[in-house]
Amino acid sequence: MLAGAVIVVGGFTIAGCSSPPEDAPTPTVAPVDEPAEEGGEDQDATLLLSGAEIGATASLALSQQVDGSFEIFCDEGEYEVSVGTQLTCTYADDNGDTPAYVEITSIDGSEYELSVSVP
Repeated sequence: MLAGAVIVVGGFTIAGCSSPPEDAPTPTVAPVDEPAEEGGEDQDATLLLSGAEIGATASLALSQQVDGSFEIFCDEGEYEVSVGTQLTCTYADDNGDTPAYVEITSIDGSEYELSVSVP
């Protein structure tokens, strides 16, 4: 099973977690008269993407993990997606077709991340 591929349109991301060291400086709160900047990820944002674009992005996300030729196809049409949107597409290779599960994991402006899972 292939799982966990993540891509940002326009560049790859590598996810990781770490906890700050015990002696890390304590974060401070922005002064009241200066608005705090919002985080880059917008949980309420939506994008209009074509099935072809989603399939191509998902294929690119898996290309580093899969040897040989394959392609991911999503149904034609336009999809209004937001964080958490899940789509069932098709992973096609020399062995036939298999479902590919695609989930939008974050949106930042016009860029988005998705994860792809192929059983």
